[in-house]
Amino acid sequence: MADLSLSEARRIALAAQGFSTPRNGASGGQPPGLDDLRRVISHLNLLQIDTVNVLARAHYMPVYSRLGPYEIRLIDDLAYVHRELFEYWAHAASFIPMRLYPVLKHRMVTRREKWLEKVRTEYPGFVERVLDQVRERGPISVSDLEDSGGRTGPWWGLSRGKMALEWHFDRGAIGVHSRRNFTRYYDLPERFVPQEQLDAAVLTEEEANREMLLLSARSHGVGTETDLADYFRIKTGPARKLLKAMVADGELEMVRVEGWDAPAFVLPGTDVPPQRVEARSVVSPFDSLIWERDRTERLFGMRYRIEIYVPAPKRQFGYYVFPFLMDEELVARVDLKADRQGKRLLVQAAHLEARNPQRDAVAVAAALGG
Repeated sequence: MADLSLSEARRIALAAQGFSTPRNGASGGQPPGLDDLRRVISHLNLLQIDTVNVLARAHYMPVYSRLGPYEIRLIDDLAYVHRELFEYWAHAASFIPMRLYPVLKHRMVTRREKWLEKVRTEYPGFVERVLDQVRERGPISVSDLEDSGGRTGPWWGLSRGKMALEWHFDRGAIGVHSRRNFTRYYDLPERFVPQEQLDAAVLTEEEANREMLLLSARSHGVGTETDLADYFRIKTGPARKLLKAMVADGELEMVRVEGWDAPAFVLPGTDVPPQRVEARSVVSPFDSLIWERDRTERLFGMRYRIEIYVPAPKRQFGYYVFPFLMDEELVARVDLKADRQGKRLLVQAAHLEARNPQRDAVAVAAALGG
């Protein structure tokens, strides 16, 4: 079992996440284009979608962190025009490369959410009628349904119409065709998913999990059993068994990371990190670099928690706080908000991690625009 210093592990992780490539990338100094976005997504394999819009929608921020300013419509174009991304449950709600549609099919077959099942029992025939409407009039949103019902669900008061649509979405009977003002429009997959993906065989749960763990290892660079399982939200029991088999088969290697209690996994040949990582960027709370908060602490020495659900008097750092990445370290936390009417970035609070305060303060200020 090879040994990695903490610095080597950080550089491997940052390179795997797409932070070791110069920001101008394939664009040669021009504003980032589709090829740059494709490169970032090839590193991450997922972009988490979230409704929080304090600064920008969650799925737009990881690309910015790696590329700098870009036209956010390009992500929407990749998903809804070029059909290179699709929406489904991966690490929570996510944009996923369309090539992975067959890998997620097993979840569409097996996924069962008890709180969604209640709409079928409480409103007999309603779920079937909703699917008929999508079939006849799709793409449609919940507000287009003939009877969307009152807001009654257990999750944010969803209407029974929304719950019915989500029930069909979970099972792959419908998919997200597009969004308008972030509202989902649903349609039958055969109307927008490429035929080769629809025709692909459904993998068994074990086959799919194995593929997702390999993708997790590629995107993480280095990670423990818990880290790799969390990336696609695989249960740790099945992940543990599979990782052992994948090491035996030579698909993964085990390494020791300085200061980590548990062994970590890497792809074969990943024990040589880049010499240097040069980065200057905020990192979104929903960025895959810091999804697994315990890993963030092990890797960067930062105990990070999102505080948007914490009552204001109990917050330690602010409402919507972004760690600031400088080279291979998280050196600060900044509470950011978009003033859209005034077209300003509001820095509501900033906290240095006390490593090199003067240097770090200058770098953070410069990156945030002065």
